[in-house]
Amino acid sequence: MKAYRLLKNSLFIRLLGLLMAFLFLSAFTAPEKPDYGIYDPNHYLTEDVVTQIRDLNEANSKKAEKLQIGVYIVDSLEGESIETVANETARAWKIGYSGDNFGSLIVVAVQDRKSRIETSNNTAIRITDYQTKQLLAASRTDFKNGDYSKGILAIAKGLDNQFYKGTGTFSSDDTSFADASAKIRRYSDSISGKKSSRNRSSSSNDRQNSEAMNNMFGVGIIIYFIVMFIAIIRGRGGGGGDYSDGGWWFSDSSDSGSSWSDSGSDSSSSWDGGGFDGGGSSDDW
Repeated sequence: MKAYRLLKNSLFIRLLGLLMAFLFLSAFTAPEKPDYGIYDPNHYLTEDVVTQIRDLNEANSKKAEKLQIGVYIVDSLEGESIETVANETARAWKIGYSGDNFGSLIVVAVQDRKSRIETSNNTAIRITDYQTKQLLAASRTDFKNGDYSKGILAIAKGLDNQFYKGTGTFSSDDTSFADASAKIRRYSDSISGKKSSRNRSSSSNDRQNSEAMNNMFGVGIIIYFIVMFIAIIRGRGGGGGDYSDGGWWFSDSSDSGSSWSDSGSDSSSSWDGGGFDGGGSSDDW
């Protein structure tokens, strides 16, 4: 029993230490919004793909419901989680139009071999997390082959098609669009053919197990309140992303602020959206 208590206390201290280190030492700051919302400092994307994504956003800006897509592709995440990088960047860039808040960000970390699609709250109503997972999975082969332009363009076209329910800017006879659609169908078929098998064993009456569960629950409650407290402080104090109105769990989808048209070369699209609460999905290859 004494050894068990020592183990329990040690676990609590480690969990608390890891949490505090993550919250205070993790200091990712999103880069300033680049022209057309495409951040590619190492030039992985071809000029043609950059133009196509720019034209896609331009075409959508004239629609009643305006989907905007940003791209963030880098060598490495520098130890950060791809979820943190994607959410902080989407908030800082304010992807989407004010009022609509239909925004999405494609994130690719080449050396880490990771990818993510971040969706705003309003976009997530149209494009589910499962659908974003399909789009990422369909581009795995392209990323494995080092063809990041092809993979990212396919994802952008897929998002556009899903959002506008098959009536997006790119027609179904577009070669890359059709190829991406075929990959998504194959991925869906492979997933549907698998059956999940979860065997839940009944809880034992062992006293130590019961006590361990209670203690872990207590640890979880403590960690929850620590996270809430620190996030409130970060939300009020600024930090890397846009934490207006109290932080990520109080995100206001009517987020207002700077425009994406500040550079002059992106004047056709005023990017002033918000409402990113971590929707989307991640993948690796």
